Amino acid sequence: MSWRLISLVVLALVGSGYAVADLVPLLSDEGMRLLIGSSGGSGREYVELSANLQTQVNQAFCGVATAATLLNTLEVGNRPVDETYYPYHFFTQKDIFEVDCVRAVNSHGNPSGMDYEYVRHHGLTLQQVAGILACFANVTVYSPSSFSIQAFRETVKHSLQKGAGIAVNVNRHTLHQVGGGHFSPIAAFNEKLDMMLFMDVAR
Repeated sequence: MSWRLISLVVLALVGSGYAVADLVPLLSDEGMRLLIGSSGGSGREYVELSANLQTQVNQAFCGVATAATLLNTLEVGNRPVDETYYPYHFFTQKDIFEVDCVRAVNSHGNPSGMDYEYVRHHGLTLQQVAGILACFANVTVYSPSSFSIQAFRETVKHSLQKGAGIAVNVNRHTLHQVGGGHFSPIAAFNEKLDMMLFMDVAR
Protein backbone atom coordinates (compact mmCIF):
# COMPACT_ATOMS: atom_id res chain seq x y z
CA MET A 1 0.00 0.00 0.00
CA SER A 2 1.28 3.47 -0.87
CA TRP A 3 1.27 5.76 2.16
CA ARG A 4 0.47 9.45 1.81
CA LEU A 5 1.69 12.31 4.00
CA ILE A 6 -0.52 14.35 6.31
CA SER A 7 0.50 17.17 8.65
CA LEU A 8 -1.52 18.19 11.71
CA VAL A 9 -0.76 21.54 13.26
CA VAL A 10 -1.87 22.91 16.62
CA LEU A 11 -2.39 26.51 15.61
CA ALA A 12 -2.24 28.20 18.99
CA LEU A 13 0.21 30.78 17.64
CA VAL A 14 -2.50 33.37 17.11
CA GLY A 15 -3.28 33.18 20.79
CA SER A 16 0.31 33.93 21.75
CA GLY A 17 0.78 37.51 20.65
CA TYR A 18 0.31 37.14 16.90
CA ALA A 19 -2.20 39.51 15.32
CA VAL A 20 -5.31 38.05 13.69
CA ALA A 21 -6.49 39.82 10.56
CA ASP A 22 -10.16 39.90 9.68
CA LEU A 23 -11.26 36.67 8.05
CA VAL A 24 -12.12 36.91 4.34
CA PRO A 25 -14.99 34.75 2.98
CA LEU A 26 -13.83 32.64 0.05
CA LEU A 27 -16.83 33.53 -2.11
CA SER A 28 -16.30 37.27 -1.75
CA ASP A 29 -14.51 39.21 -4.51
CA GLU A 30 -11.48 39.57 -2.25
CA GLY A 31 -11.57 35.88 -1.40
CA MET A 32 -11.49 34.95 -5.08
CA ARG A 33 -8.55 37.29 -5.71
CA LEU A 34 -6.66 35.76 -2.80
CA LEU A 35 -7.28 32.24 -4.09
CA ILE A 36 -6.16 33.11 -7.61
CA GLY A 37 -2.99 34.66 -6.18
CA SER A 38 -2.17 31.68 -3.99
CA SER A 39 1.21 30.02 -4.29
CA GLY A 40 2.84 26.97 -2.82
CA GLY A 41 0.89 24.53 -4.98
CA SER A 42 -0.59 24.16 -8.43
CA GLY A 43 -4.16 25.07 -7.44
CA ARG A 44 -5.11 21.44 -7.88
CA GLU A 45 -4.96 21.06 -4.10
CA TYR A 46 -7.86 23.46 -3.62
CA VAL A 47 -9.96 21.82 -6.34
CA GLU A 48 -9.41 18.29 -5.01
CA LEU A 49 -10.03 19.24 -1.40
CA SER A 50 -13.13 21.31 -2.11
CA ALA A 51 -14.58 18.43 -4.13
CA ASN A 52 -14.17 16.16 -1.09
CA LEU A 53 -14.99 18.65 1.69
CA GLN A 54 -17.41 17.20 4.22
CA THR A 55 -19.60 19.18 6.59
CA GLN A 56 -19.37 17.86 10.14
CA VAL A 57 -22.56 15.95 10.96
CA ASN A 58 -22.78 17.37 14.48
CA GLN A 59 -20.98 19.85 16.73
CA ALA A 60 -18.41 17.30 17.90
CA PHE A 61 -17.39 15.86 14.54
CA CYS A 62 -14.99 18.49 13.15
CA GLY A 63 -12.06 16.09 13.60
CA VAL A 64 -13.89 13.23 11.91
CA ALA A 65 -15.04 15.42 9.00
CA THR A 66 -11.51 16.76 8.57
CA ALA A 67 -10.02 13.26 8.59
CA ALA A 68 -12.55 11.94 6.05
CA THR A 69 -12.00 14.98 3.83
CA LEU A 70 -8.21 14.56 3.80
CA LEU A 71 -8.30 10.80 3.30
CA ASN A 72 -10.69 11.02 0.35
CA THR A 73 -8.68 13.85 -1.17
CA LEU A 74 -5.44 11.87 -0.94
CA GLU A 75 -7.12 8.69 -2.24
CA VAL A 76 -5.40 6.55 0.37
CA GLY A 77 -5.60 2.78 0.27
CA ASN A 78 -7.71 0.60 2.55
CA ARG A 79 -10.78 2.83 2.17
CA PRO A 80 -14.00 1.30 3.52
CA VAL A 81 -17.18 0.84 1.52
CA ASP A 82 -20.14 2.70 2.98
CA GLU A 83 -23.53 1.16 2.21
CA THR A 84 -24.69 4.50 0.83
CA TYR A 85 -21.98 4.49 -1.84
CA TYR A 86 -21.66 0.72 -2.43
CA PRO A 87 -19.65 -0.62 -4.23
CA TYR A 88 -17.36 2.42 -4.20
CA HIS A 89 -14.66 3.02 -1.61
CA PHE A 90 -15.27 6.32 0.18
CA PHE A 91 -14.68 7.64 3.69
CA THR A 92 -17.76 8.95 5.44
CA GLN A 93 -18.09 10.17 9.01
CA LYS A 94 -19.76 6.86 9.78
CA ASP A 95 -17.79 4.17 7.97
CA ILE A 96 -14.41 5.46 9.12
CA PHE A 97 -15.23 3.85 12.50
CA GLU A 98 -15.65 0.43 10.85
CA VAL A 99 -11.89 0.11 10.35
CA ASP A 100 -10.29 -2.00 13.11
CA CYS A 101 -7.27 0.27 13.43
CA VAL A 102 -9.53 3.29 14.01
CA ARG A 103 -11.56 1.49 16.66
CA ALA A 104 -8.30 0.70 18.45
CA VAL A 105 -7.34 4.40 18.80
CA ASN A 106 -7.24 5.41 22.47
CA SER A 107 -10.78 6.26 23.61
CA HIS A 108 -9.96 6.46 27.33
CA GLY A 109 -11.59 3.19 28.31
CA ASN A 110 -14.73 3.40 26.18
CA PRO A 111 -15.99 -0.24 26.16
CA SER A 112 -16.67 -0.28 22.41
CA GLY A 113 -13.47 1.54 21.50
CA MET A 114 -13.28 4.58 19.25
CA ASP A 115 -16.74 4.73 17.73
CA TYR A 116 -19.41 7.14 16.51
CA GLU A 117 -21.17 7.51 19.86
CA TYR A 118 -17.95 8.14 21.77
CA VAL A 119 -16.99 11.02 19.45
CA ARG A 120 -20.52 12.40 19.40
CA HIS A 121 -20.32 12.89 23.16
CA HIS A 122 -16.62 13.70 23.61
CA GLY A 123 -15.22 15.04 20.36
CA LEU A 124 -11.60 14.26 19.48
CA THR A 125 -8.25 15.45 20.76
CA LEU A 126 -5.35 16.24 18.46
CA GLN A 127 -3.69 12.94 19.31
CA GLN A 128 -6.88 11.01 18.59
CA VAL A 129 -7.28 12.65 15.17
CA ALA A 130 -3.62 11.89 14.48
CA GLY A 131 -4.21 8.28 15.57
CA ILE A 132 -7.14 7.90 13.18
CA LEU A 133 -5.22 9.38 10.26
CA ALA A 134 -2.17 7.24 11.08
CA CYS A 135 -4.23 4.16 10.25
CA PHE A 136 -4.01 5.23 6.61
CA ALA A 137 -1.14 7.70 6.16
CA ASN A 138 2.14 8.96 7.56
CA VAL A 139 1.21 11.72 10.00
CA THR A 140 3.36 14.46 11.49
CA VAL A 141 2.00 16.51 14.41
CA TYR A 142 3.40 19.97 15.10
CA SER A 143 2.77 21.88 18.32
CA PRO A 144 3.41 25.58 19.07
CA SER A 145 5.88 24.83 21.85
CA SER A 146 8.49 23.94 19.22
CA PHE A 147 6.97 25.51 16.13
CA SER A 148 7.48 29.11 15.02
CA ILE A 149 5.14 31.09 12.79
CA GLN A 150 7.72 30.90 9.99
CA ALA A 151 7.96 27.13 10.38
CA PHE A 152 4.18 27.00 10.11
CA ARG A 153 4.25 28.98 6.86
CA GLU A 154 6.91 26.69 5.41
CA THR A 155 5.03 23.56 6.48
CA VAL A 156 1.85 24.74 4.78
CA LYS A 157 3.70 25.72 1.60
CA HIS A 158 5.65 22.47 1.36
CA SER A 159 2.61 20.33 2.15
CA LEU A 160 0.65 21.96 -0.67
CA GLN A 161 3.59 21.66 -3.07
CA LYS A 162 3.95 17.94 -2.32
CA GLY A 163 0.23 17.27 -2.57
CA ALA A 164 0.18 16.21 1.08
CA GLY A 165 -2.79 16.92 3.29
CA ILE A 166 -2.57 19.52 6.03
CA ALA A 167 -5.06 20.39 8.76
CA VAL A 168 -5.03 22.72 11.72
CA ASN A 169 -6.48 22.57 15.19
CA VAL A 170 -7.41 26.11 16.21
CA ASN A 171 -9.05 27.84 19.13
CA ARG A 172 -12.09 29.57 17.66
CA HIS A 173 -11.78 32.42 20.16
CA THR A 174 -8.52 33.47 18.49
CA LEU A 175 -10.47 33.81 15.23
CA HIS A 176 -13.13 35.94 16.93
CA GLN A 177 -15.66 33.09 16.68
CA VAL A 178 -17.89 31.27 19.14
CA GLY A 179 -16.67 27.89 20.36
CA GLY A 180 -13.46 26.20 21.44
CA GLY A 181 -11.09 23.81 19.71
CA HIS A 182 -11.81 23.15 16.05
CA PHE A 183 -10.24 21.08 13.24
CA SER A 184 -10.31 21.92 9.52
CA PRO A 185 -8.00 21.44 6.51
CA ILE A 186 -6.00 24.10 4.70
CA ALA A 187 -6.41 24.24 0.92
CA ALA A 188 -4.30 27.18 -0.30
CA PHE A 189 -1.64 29.69 0.76
CA ASN A 190 -1.24 33.20 -0.59
CA GLU A 191 2.39 33.67 0.33
CA LYS A 192 2.61 37.30 -0.86
CA LEU A 193 -0.20 38.42 1.47
CA ASP A 194 0.56 35.79 4.14
CA MET A 195 -2.99 34.39 4.13
CA MET A 196 -4.23 30.80 4.06
CA LEU A 197 -7.48 29.24 2.97
CA PHE A 198 -9.08 27.52 5.97
CA MET A 199 -11.70 25.15 4.55
CA ASP A 200 -14.10 25.06 7.48
CA VAL A 201 -15.95 21.77 7.93
CA ALA A 202 -18.56 23.58 10.06
CA ARG A 203 -21.56 25.37 8.58
